[in-house]
Amino acid sequence: MIQSENSEPFNPLRLSSGEKAVLYYIAGVLFAMPNAVILVEDPEFYLHHSIMKSLWDSIESLRKDCTFVYLTHDWISRLRVSRVLVFGSVRSMPIT
Repeated sequence: MIQSENSEPFNPLRLSSGEKAVLYYIAGVLFAMPNAVILVEDPEFYLHHSIMKSLWDSIESLRKDCTFVYLTHDWISRLRVSRVLVFGSVRSMPIT
């Protein structure tokens, strides 16, 4: 249980799956080794699409020494990338 001076006790087990995922991602990035390659599989799981870009931009800014590699089906959400590798049979994928 967590409680500040002027609040009711808060049980972290009551966090939503998305809130737990965000805390897990931030902790994982903060505790990564210096200059690590951080693999993020399905970064969109448990997260609302509207916050994904700003969330991952913020997380990446915490560790500018690291390289982030995203494994995702929702590649359009990470357009601010230096390289995009597409695997599988894809006929057309315009990037605008």
